[in-house]
Amino acid sequence: MSHEEPLESKTDEAMEATPAGRAPWGWGTLLIVSLLGGLGAAGIIAGLNWRRMGFYRLMWPTIIISIIIFFILTVAISATTSNLLVNIVSLAAVWGLVLWQRPYYQIWKQINPEAQRAGWQIPMVTVIVPLAVSVGGIFLM
Repeated sequence: MSHEEPLESKTDEAMEATPAGRAPWGWGTLLIVSLLGGLGAAGIIAGLNWRRMGFYRLMWPTIIISIIIFFILTVAISATTSNLLVNIVSLAAVWGLVLWQRPYYQIWKQINPEAQRAGWQIPMVTVIVPLAVSVGGIFLM
């Protein structure tokens, strides 16, 4: 038995909440950002996606929870010698974000076929900032 709400209610909610403006980023962007900047960066993009699709109430919880999980995973990396498990958990969390947003994203695309492309400026910043902090931390050691 699934607790998934019917697609019709998602469509109605998306139609009521649809803002004008840029399109949300797709799953490929989320995965690339997560590989380069981690779960925190992907969570920021996913949160901004909620805002772009009109679901403002989901933006901050998505961003904050993703960043918290990112820091927990960062601590786990320093406590273990196996980065593989941590990376698998991180990618699984990002894929969960993708699957969560996917039906809403598809509906949003149907409702807004002429939307402006999402662009790469914000994803690049979410990747560059963590990398700069990491490199700075290495030089401070």
